[in-house]
Amino acid sequence: MTAVLPAPERRPDVEVEAALPSPLTAPPPGPAGAAWIFALALELATEGVAAADDVDRLVDQAGGNRRTLEGAYGRAVALLGEYPDDPNVRETFEILVRALRRLHRHAGT
Repeated sequence: MTAVLPAPERRPDVEVEAALPSPLTAPPPGPAGAAWIFALALELATEGVAAADDVDRLVDQAGGNRRTLEGAYGRAVALLGEYPDDPNVRETFEILVRALRRLHRHAGT
């Protein structure tokens, strides 16, 4: 037995306009922000461009939020525990340590 389905109703073409979401320019608040900063530090480490300006960029991207940087640091510590001999993981850890120190230095000003 074969069922015959009716042809779908054809609707006239309709134009729909929707605003595209703007790309994120800052990390989202909370734990997602820490993940964002961790990913940025990992990217800087793998590209080998962890200069002083990049550490400043990391602090700026964190919005000067110590808790966000600490969350990213915690992720780096966990990754370092899993891959202690990986130079990129070690560099990511070092970048985040420098960022936390830089933020701490600026906290008193």
